Amino acid sequence: MYKTGQSSPDCNFSVNGYRLPSTDEWEYAARGGVSGKRFPWGDTVTHNQANYYSSSVYDYDISLTREWHPDYNDGDKPYTSPVGSFAPNGYGLYDMAGNIREWCNTASASGTERYIRDSSWNYGAILMRCGFQYGSSPTFTFNNFGFRSVCR
Repeated sequence: MYKTGQSSPDCNFSVNGYRLPSTDEWEYAARGGVSGKRFPWGDTVTHNQANYYSSSVYDYDISLTREWHPDYNDGDKPYTSPVGSFAPNGYGLYDMAGNIREWCNTASASGTERYIRDSSWNYGAILMRCGFQYGSSPTFTFNNFGFRSVCR
């Protein structure tokens, strides 16, 4: 268990149990068997496929509705969608694009950050690409960060 102030956790991949996926494992799972595409379902995106912030800035964002997903915006603040609100990918996994950003176990080159994959309800389509990742301090929290555990 990682607690604020401790050194960054290390993952022993040889033991049985639950853990965060590596960035490579996360991307493999996110793609759901599809290769060479931006998203688990292809190269374009709409609000029918994911919970994200739609914008005409990207030509592959072809949603008929713009800004936050209309089903998950109460007029005060947008929010996450329940698991299963959109179709699963080819491996049967839900929400591998959009909805929430997910922590991975892989450390950045400096070792002070962990990688986060995917985008969330309040970011645009460019960050939802299966190959997108960025680093952040493990102590950083935000209302659109989450995680998905894997089991050996």
